[in-house]
Amino acid sequence: MSTGRFSLAVALPLVLLAGCGSSSSTSSSSGNKTAFCSDNAKIDMALSFVTSPAQILSTLKGQKATIDDFARNTPGAIKGRRERAREHCQDGI
Repeated sequence: MSTGRFSLAVALPLVLLAGCGSSSSTSSSSGNKTAFCSDNAKIDMALSFVTSPAQILSTLKGQKATIDDFARNTPGAIKGRRERAREHCQDGI
């Protein structure tokens, strides 16, 4: 895994956490903020134990179902950032 992907994977939860602090919309068309924030916390917790690039990949593979749920529940205000981040994660997984 390249240094760029390592950095992205470490920063991913921080970049997308911004969606948890904004609007409180929970409709399906604009995402489910509660589920999104819960998934974000699960991914963040899993990545908090990572100490090497190799561990990031295996951790993200283990979180695939959570990442998929996270993508489905992204609030509309940050869907563009979510798409770019999800694509990078899926490339690595």
